[in-house]
Amino acid sequence: MESKLPKEQRQVVFLGNSITEGWAHQRPEFFKGNGFIGRGISGQTSYQFVLRFRQDVIDLHPQIVVINTATNDIAENTHPYDEDRTFANIETMVELARANRIKVIFTTTLPAAKFGWNPRITDGADKIARLNERIRKYAEKHNIPFVDYYSKMVVGEERALNPAYSNDGVHPTQAGYAVMEPLVKAVINQMIGKKDEHQISFAEQIKAPADNIKVNRRPAPEQRLFRADIIEKKIQEMKTMLKDAPYLAWMFENCFPNTLDTTVHYSTTEDGDDDTFVYTGDIHAMWLRDSGAQVWLYVQFANEDETIRHMVRGTILRQLKCICLDPYGNAFNMGPTAAIGPVTTPI
Repeated sequence: MESKLPKEQRQVVFLGNSITEGWAHQRPEFFKGNGFIGRGISGQTSYQFVLRFRQDVIDLHPQIVVINTATNDIAENTHPYDEDRTFANIETMVELARANRIKVIFTTTLPAAKFGWNPRITDGADKIARLNERIRKYAEKHNIPFVDYYSKMVVGEERALNPAYSNDGVHPTQAGYAVMEPLVKAVINQMIGKKDEHQISFAEQIKAPADNIKVNRRPAPEQRLFRADIIEKKIQEMKTMLKDAPYLAWMFENCFPNTLDTTVHYSTTEDGDDDTFVYTGDIHAMWLRDSGAQVWLYVQFANEDETIRHMVRGTILRQLKCICLDPYGNAFNMGPTAAIGPVTTPI
């Protein structure tokens, strides 16, 4: 099985239709000599590419997948052509690849003025040009390499596949593949062994250079809702421990105090007792549960820090007050939201 081949023999998978299938058959040296695997199946559309993406790409564990698709979508081999659906299939393949740490190379759909097996399609050239432009813009936006076969192989006002490169106006001959090979090979050579932001592992991220760490996302000190010296001390301790993992240190500094910085409203009642309202989001349902869950992280510091102790005590007292107010309620606001006057009943 190809999944058992050494990694250097399955570095790149070419996913496609009969154009890719014919390429692997006519130019086997291009594939075997470079550690490429051809996964072209004649007649298939992008819908079928998605269905077999795991078997033909993910399970082979390549570094790169080269995607060439949509000729048969536009030829309406299996369904009426819908550009949005075809493009959604392309997006799905990108997401599947990146989720499995596989880099993507897009290639243009090859030019074709007509499809011999479906002469009803008379506007194929327009659809191909429009889809190629959409793929190009998507690739640019998402930093995906884009190989332009189309402009090197199109000819005439009909925007046909140059007859010098094809016998039927759709499928390349060896001369056509000879045009395509150096274009895609140059991009592959640049990408082999190169990582981008979508392939960097978590272990690599936490050891990222300090100058790559984002700015501090905490509110300014005067804008923080609740402060405790022990929390600031713990942050400094962890940053010292994580000096060789600045990304992880940055995450801890910004995430660990976030509940205190942005959601804990501590005050005292008129008789001087503790009172803490925890803002739990845009929906107050399940406030009793969520308010406790949000401050639970800091309970471990209550014995060492008086401010934390008062904050936790205030949360408990507020919860008791709410239960007494409505034993069956879950959603509570910080205070009354409207005055309710006496109810009068018309006679």
